[in-house]
Amino acid sequence: MVENDNRQYLREILEYITDTEDVNKIESWIRELASDWDKNIRFVLCYWQKTTLKFLGHIWIEPIDWKIPSFEIGWFIDKNYQGKGYVTEASKKALEFVFKYLHVDKVIARIREIGLYNIKSKNIAERYGFIKEGFYRDNIKLEDGTLLIETHYIMLKNNHRNEIK
Repeated sequence: MVENDNRQYLREILEYITDTEDVNKIESWIRELASDWDKNIRFVLCYWQKTTLKFLGHIWIEPIDWKIPSFEIGWFIDKNYQGKGYVTEASKKALEFVFKYLHVDKVIARIREIGLYNIKSKNIAERYGFIKEGFYRDNIKLEDGTLLIETHYIMLKNNHRNEIK
């Protein structure tokens, strides 16, 4: 469960979590994700702090085109745990999963320009060797009408390495 001081922060990214306080709705959402995994529609990998078992965030992996195959990847983390290496460690395992077990040729990270321009997410993508392919102006519209830029980073299977810079 996302802590209350994160609700506003996460509203722009994870609206479905921040607006849900009903345990039954959350359980239904988790069952839907499990069903999607079984059907190869999307794969959501959650991560927790090892010492406290506190939920920290998740990585979202979704096929764009099974023929290529190309997938989209995205990550988020509780704002109180950013900059501590959790996303770096989790995304390393997620990329290994994508390339080794799903046999994907291309991974796209679409990073929204929010907050401090989402610099930490961009840094993770660049440190793993994703290549900035372009950006799309006014590509995302928030509930309040704000339009956001979205930067696309690409990693091809033959460029994947298991270490970061």
